[in-house]
Amino acid sequence: MSSAPDEPQVAQPGGAGRAFDLKRIAVSGVSYAASFLVTTVLHELAHYVVALGWGRDPTLFHNSVQSALEVSNTARVTTSLAGPIFSLLQGVLLLPLERRLRKASPELRLFVVWLAFHGLMNATGYLFTTAFVPDADMGSAARRLEIPFWGMLAMSGLGFWSIRVAAHWIYPGFVALLPSNARTDVSARNRGLVGLALFAWPIGVLLVLPASLPVPHWLSLMYVLIAGVGSVWFTDFSKADAKAGKSPVSDTETSTPDGLNVALPALNAGLWVVLTLLCLLVLRHGVHLG
Repeated sequence: MSSAPDEPQVAQPGGAGRAFDLKRIAVSGVSYAASFLVTTVLHELAHYVVALGWGRDPTLFHNSVQSALEVSNTARVTTSLAGPIFSLLQGVLLLPLERRLRKASPELRLFVVWLAFHGLMNATGYLFTTAFVPDADMGSAARRLEIPFWGMLAMSGLGFWSIRVAAHWIYPGFVALLPSNARTDVSARNRGLVGLALFAWPIGVLLVLPASLPVPHWLSLMYVLIAGVGSVWFTDFSKADAKAGKSPVSDTETSTPDGLNVALPALNAGLWVVLTLLCLLVLRHGVHLG
């Protein structure tokens, strides 16, 4: 299906018909980095505002919030949950906004899509760490709520599944930014997604790393490195759409995939079992951030 004539596309000058070009990759890499940093600051700001509301006298840093005051368990739990919840809302609310920005500049649309991506990856990633990092946001909240370990493992499993579901939900937003020929031809679409998302990931990491230092813990550095992991599935989603004869996007709106049909259940279950065993073996005592 062809795109509307007045719809702008990323890096249109000199490459409007190509699904894969260096300018598009560079623009996307910069957008990845900028949206990652904005997401991190907003995430920490959410912690800070809630902690401030509880009278915890917090100190806000660019990638962490510190508070020395002892307060109620409720205050600690809500402060811990504030960051992931805000990031989740960021992703959920911003992705539909891209549909309303079809006549805006392609750079703005790309930035909004990356903001939604990082919001969802941040929230689902923290959910995944629940059972293995007891001092991180979700792990701390679960521990203070006295959720049993099997319950925390279930939360981590939900996080693992949700990462792929979130990636599938947001993938049409990236497809919508490709040239019209790349949306209908699966090979061109896959090349475009590799350039726009997968190649932009390491470029973004290189730009983000200097701004992220110093990190409060090595796991914070790990997060910087793997935050773009959801993009590795985009070409799989594209191939699945082609096999099913579906178009990821229409001229007017982004499709919302059925999350229940996203993952290959057996493969995901197997990956989760292997990953859980590895985490329990390596991180069996938990990773403490203090």
